[in-house]
Amino acid sequence: MFRDGIALQRFKKNLSKTTTKWREHFRVSPWPHLLILFVLSGTVAVLLSPVPMVGTTTYNLGDVAKSNIKATQPLLIEDKEASEEKRRSAAESVLSVYDYDAQLAQKVSDKLLVGFQTVRKAYQNTGPSIIPPAYQHAPYPYKAKELPQTDADINEKSKGELEQIWGIEVSDNAFDVLLKSNFSEDFETLILELLNIVMSKEVILSKQLLATEKNKGIVVRSIQTGQDLKVMDLDSCLSVSEARGAIRSTAINFIKQYKYPSLQVATHLAQELVQPNLTFNRLETERRKRQAYNSQNPVFYKIEKGEMIVREGGRITPKILAELSKMKLSEQKRNAWLITVGMGLLLGLFFLVSSLSSKFSIAPPDYGVKDSMFLGSVMLFTLLLMLPSMYLTQNLSAGSIDIPVNSIFYSIPVCIGSMLVSIFLGVPMALIFSVAASFIAALMLDNDINFFAFFLLGSFVAAQYVQGCRDRACLIKAGLFVGLINIITVVAINMTMERLPSAVSLFDVSFALIGAVLSGIIVTGLLPLVESIFGYSTNIKLLELANLDSPVLRDLLLRAPGTYHHCMIVGSMVEAAAATIGANPLLSKVSAYYHDIGKIRKPEYFIENQQGGVNKHEKLAPSMSALILISHVKDGVEMAKKHGLGSGIVNIIKQHHGTNVISYFYQKALEAHDNDQSVVKEEDYRYPGPRPQTKEAGLVLLADMVEAAARTLQDPTPARVQGTVQKIINKVFSDGQLDNCELTLRDLHQIAKSFNKILNGIFHQRIEYPDFAAKGGLVRKGKNGNSHRKPAATPKDQAKADQGQNQKDLKRLGL
Repeated sequence: MFRDGIALQRFKKNLSKTTTKWREHFRVSPWPHLLILFVLSGTVAVLLSPVPMVGTTTYNLGDVAKSNIKATQPLLIEDKEASEEKRRSAAESVLSVYDYDAQLAQKVSDKLLVGFQTVRKAYQNTGPSIIPPAYQHAPYPYKAKELPQTDADINEKSKGELEQIWGIEVSDNAFDVLLKSNFSEDFETLILELLNIVMSKEVILSKQLLATEKNKGIVVRSIQTGQDLKVMDLDSCLSVSEARGAIRSTAINFIKQYKYPSLQVATHLAQELVQPNLTFNRLETERRKRQAYNSQNPVFYKIEKGEMIVREGGRITPKILAELSKMKLSEQKRNAWLITVGMGLLLGLFFLVSSLSSKFSIAPPDYGVKDSMFLGSVMLFTLLLMLPSMYLTQNLSAGSIDIPVNSIFYSIPVCIGSMLVSIFLGVPMALIFSVAASFIAALMLDNDINFFAFFLLGSFVAAQYVQGCRDRACLIKAGLFVGLINIITVVAINMTMERLPSAVSLFDVSFALIGAVLSGIIVTGLLPLVESIFGYSTNIKLLELANLDSPVLRDLLLRAPGTYHHCMIVGSMVEAAAATIGANPLLSKVSAYYHDIGKIRKPEYFIENQQGGVNKHEKLAPSMSALILISHVKDGVEMAKKHGLGSGIVNIIKQHHGTNVISYFYQKALEAHDNDQSVVKEEDYRYPGPRPQTKEAGLVLLADMVEAAARTLQDPTPARVQGTVQKIINKVFSDGQLDNCELTLRDLHQIAKSFNKILNGIFHQRIEYPDFAAKGGLVRKGKNGNSHRKPAATPKDQAKADQGQNQKDLKRLGL
């Protein structure tokens, strides 16, 4: 049972490693990012491409032209009548297809042979007859059976078998002649000679089918090889009636060799056995005609630029209408294509350079495809927000509302994108995004540099203001502050255009303020949606999760109080350490709170939750104990996803043990199997990983191991705490668990100092409080009489060993 469990766990580990490998490959591969850039550039280019307006009056069939219309560019117009005539001629020129069966003569001969042999056997009853291989399994009842009791029965049965094998009706007279000849081989040979004279040629059912094909010939397709042969001489083909006449004429040549009755019967049977070996294939012929019809290109005629299409006062004929439609359509396609492709190339280069710059300089360490999809989605959403304003300005341009058109453009909330990107990916990425969004927005608004400056300034301010935002009211404040900056920017723009004071400037200021406030409100509503779709965790959400009264933490406290206490200490350690190395303290702390929530399902199997000295692992095999310990990572991930903790916390839960070995149970298993590593495999006792990918995940891994090791110290003096911290960090570093999380040696030094400070604060020493005996004397408690620890005397050799180990750890860390 345990071995099955180990095999299953090994399979799951291998599958997890493979999945992790492909995910990592997908994450670091540039192709997904390039695909997103390509789609984004194309989509934005289509949005930016205006619909070309051709200044040609729309005409219908029969209208009178109001002016002369000339071609504005060279045109190729399809001549539909000529095209249809060309296609019809191509279809008619296709030759009819006839299937030719070259083996039909042999098949008829085999049938004849089988018939004669079957009847001979029925009369002679002398064992199995020789039957051609092709008819060994033929559906004819010619196999030997018991002979009937009477001659009449034999004759009737034999005649029926002949008719069934040959597929023709045999008259009584003909059968009597065959019977009198004892179905001789000479009779058989005569019939075959008569048949071969005509069956060696092309035989068709009726020559009326070839009457229309004489001038152009036919295509004869071999059934066996599928090869086509064009045949022009159709006179060589015989109809079935002509073939029978040829047999009758040939039979006269044998009149001296055979008696007349026998020759007559042989001739009649040969005529009846004749079959057409050339048949018309209607389906193939129609297919080829249809293919020829569809393969013909349309017929075009050219109209040169400046050529007169219709003069003033002329009627619009179908031909002229087609030319006008083609000219309008060509202009539309040409303009849209040029604008779209040019815009796509421009945007593609812009996005590519921007993404490369940000990828290698300011992007977060764990930047992946999900983040590129987020940036692309935010960009498209920001541009789509411009469409209502552009639609409204089109209505205003007609004079329905007395509001300046450009004033409404100031209300477009472009800074929404920079706010979202700043909150989820940081300010540097938001600044690059702001430049791109402002540039595209200005392109959509007739390349106006004033709008570019307006949107860029507002986006920069918004990105900076929402940095580290920890409550939703901050977003509304950011909108108001951006509104103030927008007002100043609009006033400056109006001053450069000498429009102060005026009603236009008042509208500009009003819409600029409205757009900024709307940005803050919209972002407030979008945050939960973005968190849910992309799995991000904002500081606002992390603060909500940091509430110790949350359902998950409350359940952890009630069911696994030891683990809860451990998580709180780890949270304090990583929060302090994160601040010293530039990591996210809030994410580190909250992740530490939740990193061991998987222990809720089996709390009694973890030492910190065991009470009364009962250890359930004493009754389990080491492999099963390791399996239970490893499963708390998977259980934690499932619980985190169920409660929507976000991808940041889920990843840290998954990575907080890296690929460390559960050394205690591994050594125990080795001892149980006499150190046979072929039976006890180390990978069965390793956590599935992956190793920490971010600084926050590395911090949680270190703090988790350090806190657990510090609990085992009998006398946690500052020197011993420092030595334990350095030993654990050195072990993790040497094992390569920190290779992917970008923690430097300097960071590890700062982390060690921070951990020492926190742990020494937890295990601090206090003075012994005096206790009074019954007689009133002052008595001090012994070492075990007070929970507050006191430094214990250590042997000199132990002190030297500790000092040497500490120096060794520091040296291996490069400190």
